Amino acid sequence: MLRRILSLLTIAALAAGGFIALQSTSLLGLNKAEAADASAFRPGNLISDENFYNGNAMDHHQIYAFLSEFVAPGTGSSNALVNYVQSTPSMPANGYCDAYQGVPWGENASQIIDKVGKACHISQKALLVLLQKEQSLVSDAWPSNRQLTAATGFGCPDTAPCDSSYGGFFYQVYNAGRQIQYYKANPYEFNHIPFQTNNVLYNPDYGCGSSPVYIENYATAALYNYTPYQPNQAALNNLYGEGDGCSAYGNRNFWRMYTDWFGDPHNAPAAQEPNADLIKGDKSDDIFLYAGGTRYYIPANLADDLTKLGKPQVLPQTKVNSLPWGAWVSNVVVNDRQQPRFISNNGTWALAHCQMAEDYGTPCNKAAHMQDSQLNKLDQKGILTSFVKQPNGLIYLVQSGTKREVPSLDQLKGMGFDTTTTTLPDGTLDYLPTGDPVAGWGVITTDLNQKANRAVLDGYQTHPLGGGAAKFSYFASTATMTSESLGKFDQGDTVTGLVSTGDKSYILTDKGLAEVDPKAYGATPAAKVRTSFVNNLPSVKPITGAHLIKGDGRTEVVLVDNGTRTVFPNAEAAQQEATKRGISTAITVTTTALVDSIPTATAKPTPTATAAPNATPTPTTTATPSATPSATATAKPSTTPAATGTSTAEPSASASTAPSAQAVEQLAEGEVITNEDGTGTWIVDGDRLLQIATPAVAQDLGLELSAPRTVNDATFASFKGRFEPLYTSAVRCDGKTFVGLDGELVPFANTTIEQAYKLNHVDISNALCDKLVISTTRSIDTTRVESASGKIYEAVNGQLRELLNDEPLAAHEGDASAAPTATATATAAATATATPTASATPSLSASPAPTAPAEPAPADPATPKAIRLPAAITSIMPKTSTTTTN
Repeated sequence: MLRRILSLLTIAALAAGGFIALQSTSLLGLNKAEAADASAFRPGNLISDENFYNGNAMDHHQIYAFLSEFVAPGTGSSNALVNYVQSTPSMPANGYCDAYQGVPWGENASQIIDKVGKACHISQKALLVLLQKEQSLVSDAWPSNRQLTAATGFGCPDTAPCDSSYGGFFYQVYNAGRQIQYYKANPYEFNHIPFQTNNVLYNPDYGCGSSPVYIENYATAALYNYTPYQPNQAALNNLYGEGDGCSAYGNRNFWRMYTDWFGDPHNAPAAQEPNADLIKGDKSDDIFLYAGGTRYYIPANLADDLTKLGKPQVLPQTKVNSLPWGAWVSNVVVNDRQQPRFISNNGTWALAHCQMAEDYGTPCNKAAHMQDSQLNKLDQKGILTSFVKQPNGLIYLVQSGTKREVPSLDQLKGMGFDTTTTTLPDGTLDYLPTGDPVAGWGVITTDLNQKANRAVLDGYQTHPLGGGAAKFSYFASTATMTSESLGKFDQGDTVTGLVSTGDKSYILTDKGLAEVDPKAYGATPAAKVRTSFVNNLPSVKPITGAHLIKGDGRTEVVLVDNGTRTVFPNAEAAQQEATKRGISTAITVTTTALVDSIPTATAKPTPTATAAPNATPTPTTTATPSATPSATATAKPSTTPAATGTSTAEPSASASTAPSAQAVEQLAEGEVITNEDGTGTWIVDGDRLLQIATPAVAQDLGLELSAPRTVNDATFASFKGRFEPLYTSAVRCDGKTFVGLDGELVPFANTTIEQAYKLNHVDISNALCDKLVISTTRSIDTTRVESASGKIYEAVNGQLRELLNDEPLAAHEGDASAAPTATATATAAATATATPTASATPSLSASPAPTAPAEPAPADPATPKAIRLPAAITSIMPKTSTTTTN
């Protein structure tokens, strides 16, 4: 009859049956000196307040490493916490948690646990234990969606199914953290009260009995209010297994898992004096290098470069603040002898002298001090030179605090420079500004940012290659440079086939540059280049007079003469014409762009047409008047990346092979959508997306959530910075305020009643309002509110004041101070976490609401009526109770 408490899907099941067997520390792969000892269990002090409410117990890197001990990253399913990612909403600050900045495009489980712990001032260690004891989520490589939906057991009572409005990993973790702080803020609203003796049950079955327990702190009271049972002796006798039919395991398992994983839950969480290389305060995320009694701030971009120094020691913030400041840590530091060292990627390089330190961005006299013992913990990489290579092909000369891209080390070496290089990982020098590139002559560069784009450097000028020129072997890339550096050169003409130095003209052939008679090409466009451009490229024998050419890859041959072209369908026909003219029958291969740019001849070229009219070859200009095969010319735009061509011809194939090229989808006003991972629901409101907090909010507004449209990631990314939460059904349309009730927007009867509630209404567009139903038969015409439990409250100046018996409505003076600020009732507490928004509306400090004489309330004091508002609204309104005097 008690099998329900052994189920993994209920709060009372915490780790029963087979789940219990998984808690062995050896099976979990933990290297603990010893397991928990049941004799150390103290029912009145499960964990110290100092440990339980330490919101800086772990950061997300430490949490991720911890999860990786149980499930290797990339193994198991995407639901495994080490792999899990979901969209998160932003949660405003309230009386229990600081503001949480959501990430609509996704955060991993480690980040969510870390940020909720910091926002709600709850130990990340405690949250990890809670996730394990409730749903085995720390150790389970294949958790189901149902396990994630009830991750912390929040809203899952022992005697009823889980409340679906709290479902989902983020809301489970956030609401658990918020609820724990709610217990602390309202200690007398619940059954287990700190600092006094309480009767604590052994089991949901009252027949199993209870015993008195003096609860020593807030943390233990919170755990008993969250899971209201203590282990009996049978459960303690078999600490890693099952007890008897009256055993419950939740708080036993919390204490045992915390002890196994993190040590004695009563020990102080942090040392009081710095004794580590890295330190941080318990109230800040800032990390410092600690050397010689001085703290040196480590910017976020360098934090991962020093992980070999160990985890930061967490100190009281006051202690960290008392330490003297040193310089900020940069990539250049000085050792104990004031010698410069370069640090990056957990490695260190020696710099020859302080001038090089300045070249790398930080003079020695402004560098942070790093002790030799600390530098020795990093990988020793040797000596850093002025020239740096990266695996992506970029070469830099580091000079005067800048990085200058180098197109050719060989040319510099030939000038007498010492070009010894050091290889550093891609991006290591991103912190330095990019200076002017070093000049290069005859260097063929590839644009790092646009792989298909190549250019020829001619000293301080660059000539892009187009029209198929890059296909010729002598234009093979010999260097890689960024678009930024290539843009710093003077931009010369694009080279496509014909170039000119002013007094001489050359065509590009498949073997090199061939000088040609300028008259042969007439008005054909030529790129203007310097003589050095020609001198640094291979050359072939000059071509004189009329001659034959063909585009690379084509069968048609062109006769070039006197500035025009005549097209022949094949080599045989062209060579017959050349023989009749008495010119060379050699055919030179050039670029298709050059061929297509030569003007087409308008007359028959054969000079012997009069003497032998029948001898005129058929394939003359009249035979192929459309001499330019435009389809061929545009089919291979070699300056355009291949992905561009395929995405136009086959958009569906492009989308599937290149996710980064997803098209942004068109969305309709009022359309309900979800992302590809199905981790949230949004409604389109003009140029922004409103995230619908719960299905109940949608139902009150009349929105259908059963079949939201799935929208791709590119569409969501286009709304970056324009996501807003829709926590309740209180909205404003065109200056008019409404509350969504049962699928309709219900207005307030008058401004006096509206001011009594002082709700935070979300402004929505008129277009979206037009898609919602505005009630014509109902209005909110009373300040009396009935809670789900049947309690009656009166809305006064944005607060809910509990009414005792048939207490009459107050005259609406709008004086919030007249209502005592007692703690919330147990009923209010039960609903307070329905939607974790602000616990006190910002308008509490606003001017008083209009008094009753100005606009009398419509309610009849003799027979006052009450309205039942959505729980999402009433749960965030501060509640006060009526006090009486004798």
